[in-house]
Amino acid sequence: MNQLIEKQVDLRIRGDVLKIARESCGLDEEALANAVCLKSWHINQMENAEGHYYFYSMELKVRAAKKIGKYLGLEESSYLHLI
Repeated sequence: MNQLIEKQVDLRIRGDVLKIARESCGLDEEALANAVCLKSWHINQMENAEGHYYFYSMELKVRAAKKIGKYLGLEESSYLHLI
């Protein structure tokens, strides 16, 4: 389990890919947030910032990114990259 957590923390989230996919689906930040049970500022921070300021940890941010990516029909490899 610890190796999985370490690997998630070593991931870089491509917010630009998530944003393009969201916009392609015709969703604004609020609509996507409601669909995946997050706040709109979570979506904004996911798409526009490298840190995890609105998330308790980078691990939680990665989990949220996976939830968003799955909802948008994306392959994880398109928006998650090992650093």
